Amino acid sequence: MLCRAIMLAALVPLSCLLPNVAQAVRPSRNYYDTPHHLCGVLGIAVEDVDFRTADGLRLTGWFFSRADSAHPRRSTVIIAGPDGGNMGDLLFYTGMVNIGMNVLLFDYRGFGKSDPWAIDSTALLCREFALDLEAAIRYVKTRADVDTSNLGLFGLSMGAVLCAGAAAAHPEVRALAVEGIATSTDDVIAVLRKVKGSALSLPGGYPTAAEPINAFPRLKSCAVLVIAAERDTHTPVWMAKKLYNAAPGKRSLWVIPGATHGGGPQAIDHRIYTEKVNKFFDAALSKWEYNGKRLPGFRGW
Repeated sequence: MLCRAIMLAALVPLSCLLPNVAQAVRPSRNYYDTPHHLCGVLGIAVEDVDFRTADGLRLTGWFFSRADSAHPRRSTVIIAGPDGGNMGDLLFYTGMVNIGMNVLLFDYRGFGKSDPWAIDSTALLCREFALDLEAAIRYVKTRADVDTSNLGLFGLSMGAVLCAGAAAAHPEVRALAVEGIATSTDDVIAVLRKVKGSALSLPGGYPTAAEPINAFPRLKSCAVLVIAAERDTHTPVWMAKKLYNAAPGKRSLWVIPGATHGGGPQAIDHRIYTEKVNKFFDAALSKWEYNGKRLPGFRGW
């Protein structure tokens, strides 16, 4: 089963992971890769989907599920990407579908094929991206094949900040995994200005309650996996440790040796990365389900 759990991830080039992260918002409109040619041979179904934000913008996404699953309503993980590229760069992270879960990848406004939106090139984070994640959560809850009481969020860099606030606001989110997360927008802007000399800004501010350092203490019934890179100069390990200590419920901290920001899968055997993330979501959300049979899942993480 482990081989099947890593097959999709193994087919995605690691060179495309987390482009331009933590350097200001730099979306790409063109896809490095799409999943359709991968999924047909792996027994995975993929749908092109779209949905609307609260302020009326159309967002696009890919919804992954097991084509051979007989389970009518499944746990679902939503992946929120970083501040660069688009969802075509994130196919590596969808391995949860191989352990019987649905996965939604989506593009923020101004990214990929989602509706155009003017983005300040010096902005670290636009608060409107939180509306986009909220729209993704609303969308999966409308689907008949989703267990709406058992959702997971997986946030990468900027997406990790967004997921922290969303998890604290949604009790149906039972599992939160984050990589390259900042304690707060003020903290990361200060770090990046010092490290890179960047004139970064935060247009319109960001809701105080949604800042990770304020959201994590409210995650009482949500399992948390914090992934940090040992050599991360953008969101240093001390930020991950501070958030890990702030989480009141089931929690785990994983510091990847030698990794830089967004480079966890490249720093280690990518199969180890996929197994660790799958193991976390499996323990927090469900047991393995394959060909209509419930199979023993991982225990703990």
